[in-house]
Amino acid sequence: NQVEDESALFEEGYESLMNSARELLLDKYKAASPNKIDVSYDRIAARDWARKNAFAEQEYPSKEVSGTDCANFVSKALRAGGIPKDEPGEWYGSKHWGGWAGKNWLRTGNKTKGGVVPYMTKKGYFSLVKKESKVNAGCIMYWTKVSHVALVTYGDGSTIKYTQHGAHQSKDTVYRSGGSISAKFYKHK
Repeated sequence: NQVEDESALFEEGYESLMNSARELLLDKYKAASPNKIDVSYDRIAARDWARKNAFAEQEYPSKEVSGTDCANFVSKALRAGGIPKDEPGEWYGSKHWGGWAGKNWLRTGNKTKGGVVPYMTKKGYFSLVKKESKVNAGCIMYWTKVSHVALVTYGDGSTIKYTQHGAHQSKDTVYRSGGSISAKFYKHK
């Protein structure tokens, strides 16, 4: 039927036009504010992903990439919480298990150019928490004396727990401030 065909063509054209308009508006927004893009971050979804995958097989080191799995683990948790991948910004996971990922996905940011912590702060997604009493689930825990990150899975104003991959895998490990561990915390804005 010619009327149905014309109607279907109109719908396809309209949908294509609307998609193009959405992409143009998004590009314009990114150009106007390249370092800050508001994203919805579900800190509980990130926490749940980290807890569920605490003892999953570590992806790194691999045949292709040396190092540990800590930044990859935190990046995957943040992605599960809704932080969008960013290929031009080099924050994206590997295309296959153990393969190369973006430098901001795979590194912590400690004594390197790039990494998950500097990327998240530069993009305006996370900021440094000045008071540990403000730390809660979904925050990034960043060690200052070694190159290591973890995801905070609990924070009630006095107790902080974290989950990590790396030299050791752990789930809901209690953090003690003032002890031998020295860490900074970053919270979603």
